[in-house]
Amino acid sequence: MPTFGCGCGHVFRLSDIPSLNEYRAIKDERLVEASNFQVDHPEMSADEMYDYIMVNNRTILLCPICSRIHIEDLDDHNIFHPYISEELLYKHGVKYDYDLHLKDGGVE
Repeated sequence: MPTFGCGCGHVFRLSDIPSLNEYRAIKDERLVEASNFQVDHPEMSADEMYDYIMVNNRTILLCPICSRIHIEDLDDHNIFHPYISEELLYKHGVKYDYDLHLKDGGVE
């Protein structure tokens, strides 16, 4: 059974269906393409439409313990990149320096 471990120690069981902490990110562009494709191919089944939409989607795992977000790598589906909110960093004593972020080319 495939698993993934969060930095806080929580273990995701990736084979659970449905998974309460697993989400999918689908490009808006892909949804528009799928809608247009379905108009031209009304005979397409729900399963075929699902498969069409899910091309190049990304899995997102939301940790129920620490609220980290893990986003699947586009090139290697066995790698997840963790993200944590600034609010949680602050709670744990990590200060986020907006001025430094902006100097390093961040978005205002």
